[in-house]
Amino acid sequence: MKEKITLNRVIKLSIIFAVLLIACSVSYYYVVFLPQKHRAETEQPKKDNQAEAEQQEKEHLLSTKERCREAGDKLYQQKIEDLGRDNLLIPEYYYNEGLNTCLYAGGYIKKDYFEKSVEDSLTNKTTLLFIQQTIDGEKRVMPGSFCPECVSSNEEFEARKQELFSK
Repeated sequence: MKEKITLNRVIKLSIIFAVLLIACSVSYYYVVFLPQKHRAETEQPKKDNQAEAEQQEKEHLLSTKERCREAGDKLYQQKIEDLGRDNLLIPEYYYNEGLNTCLYAGGYIKKDYFEKSVEDSLTNKTTLLFIQQTIDGEKRVMPGSFCPECVSSNEEFEARKQELFSK
């Protein structure tokens, strides 16, 4: 016994199918689409705030580095006045985040005297020092016992300076 497909049956099945399609669409809208939209809306301000904070931090760091360069240059100009440009080494400036300070590395050369130092540009406090003098043709290094920030070799000075300038 085969049932005949009647127009009434086709209409009923079409209505059932349409209702199921509408129910699935509404379910998708509330279960998938709206939560994704809400999540995107709440995450976007967080990303914007984070990006803004990162930008402000970069600007602050750049501003701090610029102030350090200016302080170091001021210290260098003072040394030019005191010691003369021809005897000075080319200066280096660095902002050390770990110590939260500005560092200046420079040096001074005369016939029988050689000095390299790292100083805090803001306080002019010497952090690291290497002094070598030539006395009677013999090179002598200032011992650390008389000078707590002194080092005993140029290699040690460069290594410790690199530590300070990489933090």
